[in-house]
Amino acid sequence: MFQPATHQFLEGARAGWVRTAFSADVANLRVSLTEELARREEARSVVTLTWTAAPELEVELDSVVRAMAEAALSVWPNWYSTPAARFAGRDQVPRGLASALASARELRLPISESWAKRVWSRCERGKLPTSGKIANAEQVRQLALAIDIQRPILLIAVLEPEVRTERLQVLSRALEWMATQAGSPVLFLAPKAWHGRPELDAVSFDAWDADAAQESAQDEPQPGATRVQRAAPQKSDIGTPSSQRLPDPAPPLTVVVEPLYGKPHPGSPVECYLAACLAADGELRSLFHWNYPMPSLGHGCTVDLLWESGRLVIEIDGPDHLKPQKYNNDRRRDYALLLDGYTTLRVTNDAINHDVAVVLEQIRKVVRYLQAPKTAKTHGTDSQTSPGALAHAHS
Repeated sequence: MFQPATHQFLEGARAGWVRTAFSADVANLRVSLTEELARREEARSVVTLTWTAAPELEVELDSVVRAMAEAALSVWPNWYSTPAARFAGRDQVPRGLASALASARELRLPISESWAKRVWSRCERGKLPTSGKIANAEQVRQLALAIDIQRPILLIAVLEPEVRTERLQVLSRALEWMATQAGSPVLFLAPKAWHGRPELDAVSFDAWDADAAQESAQDEPQPGATRVQRAAPQKSDIGTPSSQRLPDPAPPLTVVVEPLYGKPHPGSPVECYLAACLAADGELRSLFHWNYPMPSLGHGCTVDLLWESGRLVIEIDGPDHLKPQKYNNDRRRDYALLLDGYTTLRVTNDAINHDVAVVLEQIRKVVRYLQAPKTAKTHGTDSQTSPGALAHAHS
């Protein structure tokens, strides 16, 4: 729903600061932002927390620590690294504590080795890397570094506007606390009814009106644009003490950690649908990696689909790719890939949703073309179709 406008909001995010967005539909805004974060050229770890209503301070701070601990456990033992580096070393033997600490020392990270040693053994037993002997502020600092040395993005959302005045004041202070202690950008998604509330002045002085931005984006001509049904936020019990569980159907807290290298993004119905179709195709199912980082294109840049041995990239373009800036960026990426020896095939959301069989056949033809001996590509009927023509086969 909000996809064409979300990049405007993310451009204003800064480490150690809170960036606030107001919307009448926080749930859909949250999904759009997580999709956009997963597609950005600089891969960043993302931890998200979603409350139905603004929580009490103790619940909020405990939830932040627990959510970040869940995130740290999910990337353990590859701490003090980045998403791209973890993916690059996915086939290597996982590092041990000594190796992790050595990396942290080499990078001169402000880590607590005593904390790392204490919680490392908990991770080995499948327990959360937390310690009751250490204050929440220090745990948040240490967990942030363990998750991502660039500091993870914290995405905090509250769905319902009903709240007492003192609860809003607490929420505002807690958001500033998170940004300061983690040294991370904090993205706060709030109900539209809270816009202008003085209790939030400290975190909303540069607030973004997501609904107005979306209306403005929709006013611009978008030929061929179609609306894709967004996946509902996933339910999870992460981050809420058992005594504070939210009753159904209210969604409990959720955690997302870094771009899902190697898999279709769960928040993108189009990616999941095409992935299922490729998995059912005997010829194509074993060829492609999803959301694959391409170091040659710059740090953390990812492509939607990569056939590594065939040097074929497939990009899935939604309506936002028609905007001039994104359109030009796409062509620059295609050019860089071409110089690096990769063919790029671009298909649209609309084509996948309405005739995925045609998309699969296009992919199959390009794969067979690239598999054919070089002599076959310059003689006979194959000579009528060049890689350049195939590279821009928009559906």
